Amino acid sequence: VEEGLWEEVPLTLYEGIGSGVEALRYMQLAQHIGKVVLTQPSRMGCRADGTYLMSGGVGALGLVTAEMMAEEGAKSMVLLSRRGVVNHASRQAWKRLESFDIEILINACDVAQSGEVEGLVATLKSSVETTRTVRGFIHLAAVLDDATLPNLTLAHLERSYGAKVWGARHLHSCLAQPSVAILDFTVLFSSISALLGSPGQGNYSAANAALDAHARCWKALGEHAVSVQWGPWREAGMATETGATARLKAKGLGSIGNEVGMAALQACLCAPNSVLAACPFRWQQYLKQFGKAAPPFYSRFSHVATSADPMTKELGVADTDISADQVESLVVQIASEVTGTLLGVQDQLLDAGMDSLSAVEFRNRLQIHASGVQIPNTLVLDHPTPAAIGMFLASQMSNVGTVGSSGEENIDTPVLSNVAENNLDVQAPLSTEATRPQNGEVLLEVQWVDLDIPLNSRDAEVPCVGPMMFVGLRDEMQPDLKHEFPESVYLGKAEAAREILEKKLQEGVFTAVVHIAALEQGSELDVLESALLLAKVGMQRAASNLSMPPVWWVTHGTQEATIPNCWHSGLWGLGRTVRVEEPALQLRCLDLDGVAPGSLASDLKHWLSVLGENRDETEVSIVSATEAETSCARPRAVVPRLVHSTAKTPEPMQASVSFQNGSFLQQLKVQDSRCTLQPTDAEIRVRAVGLAIHDLMAIKGLHQGDVRTAGLDCAGTVLATGGAVSHIRRGEDVFGASPGCFKAYNSGPATLLMPKPRHWSFAQACCLPSNFVAVEKAFDDAKLQPGEHVLVHSAAGGTGLMAIQCAQYIGAQVYATVNSEDQHNFLGRIGIQFITSSHNGSKFSEDIKVPDVCMRHFYS
Repeated sequence: VEEGLWEEVPLTLYEGIGSGVEALRYMQLAQHIGKVVLTQPSRMGCRADGTYLMSGGVGALGLVTAEMMAEEGAKSMVLLSRRGVVNHASRQAWKRLESFDIEILINACDVAQSGEVEGLVATLKSSVETTRTVRGFIHLAAVLDDATLPNLTLAHLERSYGAKVWGARHLHSCLAQPSVAILDFTVLFSSISALLGSPGQGNYSAANAALDAHARCWKALGEHAVSVQWGPWREAGMATETGATARLKAKGLGSIGNEVGMAALQACLCAPNSVLAACPFRWQQYLKQFGKAAPPFYSRFSHVATSADPMTKELGVADTDISADQVESLVVQIASEVTGTLLGVQDQLLDAGMDSLSAVEFRNRLQIHASGVQIPNTLVLDHPTPAAIGMFLASQMSNVGTVGSSGEENIDTPVLSNVAENNLDVQAPLSTEATRPQNGEVLLEVQWVDLDIPLNSRDAEVPCVGPMMFVGLRDEMQPDLKHEFPESVYLGKAEAAREILEKKLQEGVFTAVVHIAALEQGSELDVLESALLLAKVGMQRAASNLSMPPVWWVTHGTQEATIPNCWHSGLWGLGRTVRVEEPALQLRCLDLDGVAPGSLASDLKHWLSVLGENRDETEVSIVSATEAETSCARPRAVVPRLVHSTAKTPEPMQASVSFQNGSFLQQLKVQDSRCTLQPTDAEIRVRAVGLAIHDLMAIKGLHQGDVRTAGLDCAGTVLATGGAVSHIRRGEDVFGASPGCFKAYNSGPATLLMPKPRHWSFAQACCLPSNFVAVEKAFDDAKLQPGEHVLVHSAAGGTGLMAIQCAQYIGAQVYATVNSEDQHNFLGRIGIQFITSSHNGSKFSEDIKVPDVCMRHFYS
């Protein structure tokens, strides 16, 4: 090998642990040429010659992701953060990552600043090995700056957009240079808040929705881009730091562990979708917040929420027979869940830790049970104890006679998709007591479906919805819009705009207030700020018991366009938070695509009239579909639905193929298995396994010893070493023998492993170990000399080809037997002169002279 005389052998490759049974069956036929190898490619597609860039890379979640990338074969990473240092809380995670034998650079770079990103990219080539190119970037940078809607300002929006949206744009733009990067993938870390809304995080929801739109846009342009809307992380991430995990759990959103989260990330990278949500749900618990009827957006899962809220059931009274004590018990229970503290009826809620954010959640949950009562935003300030709130609600409920609904409770368990089944639509219940799910997280997507209302004819009669007020940015609307909408109100960013809106609402009776982002030339933050101003006016009027007509936010091409308009997509994320935080505000989003230039004003009037009576759908997109027969555009309305993704996923991270001695191939099964490390052991992420005769012998019960997992020859990446191991390091690619390596991970004696030459593939490296040892021992025992004759049975297999090369190196004459014509022809092409069939005895004796050495029974 050192002299370069070893020639690579042909390979028959099977990918994935799940293909192990098929590979063993094929090898049993003894028809293969060379080596049968079971490969396990990097789940992230990491290349040894590439560099991987990660913004937010030294945060807790960034370091978890970086360690996973190292385990999956990344040899060079650049981690970015604003300060360029690892904080104290992440020191332990950094030490683990630093122990890998790979190149890791930490750079200070505020990705929100384009100049800093340009400077980083300019120096990147000199900071890493000149042979490396950036092959992928993962964008984790984020800034949390929470505020409830009344307190949300332009500054909050700027901070969230800076790290999330502008950072992604700057990195993507600079990495578009072929001299710097050839991107195999772009992964954006988004949040479930973009999909569901999140009270107190309107700015964060908007930024993540815009981030999702960028992934859709880049995917439409042919790039491999994916945005993952993460639920709360249990062991790392911002939700852990802010204590949001427990609060979200009470709402029905489970948390994600690091190991399962990384498996979900790998699954998302394999998915055809550009935007996926990864979050475990308890749907019955989650959908309770919507009361009797869940929004159509959740119709795929609404069947689990048809039963009653158990807290309502406990009241056990008729609608009109409500006591303060019964309502008080409900108030105490909800308040205790929201604050995470067991409360008494006279406890001060603010002293118990109820802040403005939890007060919003508390009020919204109470509103579900008191659907006929308008609960004010100032509930906790006006009635500071559960007893006071109970008396207030009981008096109000007595007037309207409503308190929730009745029915049987349907106990639901978190629905998780089984990664092992390779199809995320397969659902399996998981015990609510489980702390670390073994089979992956749910991956969800938004699927657009046709809205069942007539839209085919522009000439169709539509109901008159009355006068509407149109709101846009001052002096930046198109002239035709100003002409067709004389009642329009143009807002600047000054506080005076609020007075303009309120005065206009007082002067006239409007059936709708329409905020138009579709034709505005202002920045995306201008659009968000003016829309937020409109929402605040509506909230203030509701708090003052003043009427507020339905509010429409109109965008152009952000949802169903082939290449979406990223600039106004954040408005939809903000809208979802507004609807969650302030349900009384009737907010709906409309997206128009495919409209002719200059016709948007008339289109708006038409579609708002059409949709005015259909109030169940809060998000609608109008698009044009071409009919081939008539070559004319036919408009259609589509609405979003949340569904399970049907994306294929990688195999379980901890898979192995196991069997009992004396079993049959059909009895093999894939199961989870992770190794225990001894002081002299090394654990490896197995990347290739060379199948051999002893694997089949073990399965058939012919192998000596108790071998329960297959595999000996392997190659992979070192993940951990025992304290007595020094010749190999974490992150180093190795090859050798590792008994029982028919797994995703395996541990075994480190002395049997050695560094893999960089120019070898994992598959080629695992062809050498046991084959060479077997041949070397056989020839040493036989004392094979130059000029002698050696007979190699099953010479076209891995061991047979190794024997041929070693015999030729010694100078011996090779006689070979084969099992098929293809094997015969192959050996002839590599110069073997004496070849015969192992199945024809007469021809065997004619062709082969009496050999000096005979190697038999090898067909591996």
